[in-house]
Amino acid sequence: MKVGPQMENGKYEEIQKYDKDFAIQELKLGDDKRIINALLGLALNEQDWMWVQDICIQFSNHSNYNVRGIAILCFGHLARIHGQLETEKVLPIVKKALNDTNDFVRGQANSALDDIQFFSK
Repeated sequence: MKVGPQMENGKYEEIQKYDKDFAIQELKLGDDKRIINALLGLALNEQDWMWVQDICIQFSNHSNYNVRGIAILCFGHLARIHGQLETEKVLPIVKKALNDTNDFVRGQANSALDDIQFFSK
């Protein structure tokens, strides 16, 4: 099942639904695009939001700015979809990302912070 678009070289690409086992395989491969797709697929579809949150925390310090930015953005998706996050864990990471050296990461942090503040209980 495909859900939600992702921008790829100016074109939209559908994000697949990932189950935990497949996502873990994709995350372990270390390919940035596969990591990004797995993070988005999990954030948009996986019901175990705490598990996804912890995966996103892990990737929020990734050396690749795209991976780092998407991991941060996924916090906002989780807040919007599930209405909750462990804000004591997530907010310091998002606020730190507001000062990231990369514009993309800072933009994703702004988006995530808005969603967290609006949708988290």
